Amino acid sequence: MDFEIKFIEKTADGRLVIEFVPIPERYSIKEVNGVEGYWDKFDEKFISFDVFAEAVQNMDNLPVFYRKNPIKNVKRYTQERVEYLKLNWGNNLEGYQYYDESEEFLDSLKEVTLRFVILSIDIVGSTKMSQKLSLEDNAKVIQLYSSEVSQLIKCFGGYVLKFQGDGILAYFPEPNYIGMNDSAIECAHAIKYFIVNGLNTILNFKGLPSIGVRIGLDSGEAMIMIIGSKATKIQKDLIGKTINLASKIQSLADPNQILAGEATIRNAYFRYREMFDKKELPDTWNYYKSAEEGKEKYSVFAYKY
Repeated sequence: MDFEIKFIEKTADGRLVIEFVPIPERYSIKEVNGVEGYWDKFDEKFISFDVFAEAVQNMDNLPVFYRKNPIKNVKRYTQERVEYLKLNWGNNLEGYQYYDESEEFLDSLKEVTLRFVILSIDIVGSTKMSQKLSLEDNAKVIQLYSSEVSQLIKCFGGYVLKFQGDGILAYFPEPNYIGMNDSAIECAHAIKYFIVNGLNTILNFKGLPSIGVRIGLDSGEAMIMIIGSKATKIQKDLIGKTINLASKIQSLADPNQILAGEATIRNAYFRYREMFDKKELPDTWNYYKSAEEGKEKYSVFAYKY
């Protein structure tokens, strides 16, 4: 549920007393079959007051997660990065040393199976671009794009899982399952804005062509597995249908479009849900909800901005 959180007091032992108030734009009080409760306008579901009270009671003494957004203004961030990159592009490659923050994070986890939001992004028309550009210029585009997108992913609490040519696969992890969906959506918006209004400005400044991207999001469980061989290369990776679906969703996107699977939208804050419209899927889309939900096709939503 979406709540407004009102601070009541701070106790002598340092605990916070807060009040959860269902957001009126999403919930209205309604009576169904003689039972009073909240009507969820988004999911069109009825939640009785008794069920609601039990859910809130179960949250007693649970930790409250909060992530401060380091990028308060994406437009200002983009302007500052443009000015910096005009003077410093390429300097970050000096003194190269291999580093994988994702590997360290996955290695620190005790659980093998966790819930994630997966972000998949690639450059539109990258094959044609590589044929038109020299090898060196193509490499410059990929390097700048991957470097800047990676930084934005980190800013929003995500990790880069792997680079696949011009494709980037990233994830936003638990424990804050609801918040990580919001973070992934915010990150996708920031990436799109930066590429259109910042990265392309730098590329054109350097005499290189503009690029467009496709972004796909999906949420669900994935398993952490060790893949590879000690004889060549070994690493920790994420395996599961959520990874595959995020990539499939991304492939449906138009240039500079963000698409999200219904699991991401269902668990996002209602303000973000309002920013998406359901996408009409092609006949070739053969991905379905879980067996418990029946043979209904898995829905995809398009970001409106």
